[in-house]
Amino acid sequence: MTQIDEDARRERYFAGVASRVEPHLARSFQYEKEAIEYSKSAFTAVTYLNGGGLLAMPTAVAMFHANLEKITPLLVHSASYFILGLLCVVGAQGCAFFTMARRAESQQLLSNEQQGLLGVTIYPDRVDVKEGQATAATERALANKHIENSNVWRGIGLILYWASILFFVAACSLGAMAILSK
Repeated sequence: MTQIDEDARRERYFAGVASRVEPHLARSFQYEKEAIEYSKSAFTAVTYLNGGGLLAMPTAVAMFHANLEKITPLLVHSASYFILGLLCVVGAQGCAFFTMARRAESQQLLSNEQQGLLGVTIYPDRVDVKEGQATAATERALANKHIENSNVWRGIGLILYWASILFFVAACSLGAMAILSK
């Protein structure tokens, strides 16, 4: 094989990498960015709601001149729900991170798969084709497992996120019942 043929072959390889591998790498990076944004925006509001509700309880009791001895059990339950809501937010944030991390890992594996397949296609005389295809299939299977794992984390995160909102509503309801019952 001449140097010109070798150069053309190399150019085809890198063109293939650019068209088939780099999109997976770009998506991997995008998932990582989205994990950060998801954590920042979606959970900030619920954190403020539960934390703010917890901090506002003494002010609400004072403002409505509630009988503290009479309403203490309800206030303790209300405060407990705000705290549980905060714990759920933290858990959901962790799940969001693991969701996006598993998706990023999946994209890395798909990138490896495509790069290996390109090597087999463009350099069949230098790469063991069967071994390259088997490795690519293994990478694809692992990528799919990471996606499945990501979906489990996402489901748990969604449950925790909505539980946080439900705890907030329950805490507000109990707090309002306590304070307004005087």
